[in-house]
Amino acid sequence: MTRRRPGRTGLLAAVILGAVCLVWAPALIAIPYTRGPGGVHDVWQRPDQGWKFLVDAITESRHPQLGTSQAALQRAQELWGGPPASARRVTLTWTDGSFRVPVPPHGKVPGRNNRIAAPVAAMEWVVDGRVNGGPEQMVGMLDYATGRPTWDIRNRVRAAS
Repeated sequence: MTRRRPGRTGLLAAVILGAVCLVWAPALIAIPYTRGPGGVHDVWQRPDQGWKFLVDAITESRHPQLGTSQAALQRAQELWGGPPASARRVTLTWTDGSFRVPVPPHGKVPGRNNRIAAPVAAMEWVVDGRVNGGPEQMVGMLDYATGRPTWDIRNRVRAAS
């Protein structure tokens, strides 16, 4: 039995499929890291963003202080361990600069000078929890590399009336 060699059409289809995978594969990897507050937008529509994510992830993942979600949650619970704010979960987020802190209905509104979070690096741990027993909301942000807090809701939180 003789083996048939792929024709030009098959080879062209394989090259096109390979190119599409090469271009969008990093975007698929990046998407889960863009879902938190302040996450990079339009990763799927702009495949170059996926490649930028890979560069940022590789650059920042060299000896991070908070390299796992367990380490980040433990650090968050040390910093936001009780009244008024209690940390409940952390999300590693690929950020692209300052963003307005989201506030859920009936959540605590940060003070006027504290409504914008300014990440110091591309990868940050967004800390969600509760403030004075209210709904779950963003209560802080930790730097992935150093473990230092980069935003804290307790700074200038508006007092309940």
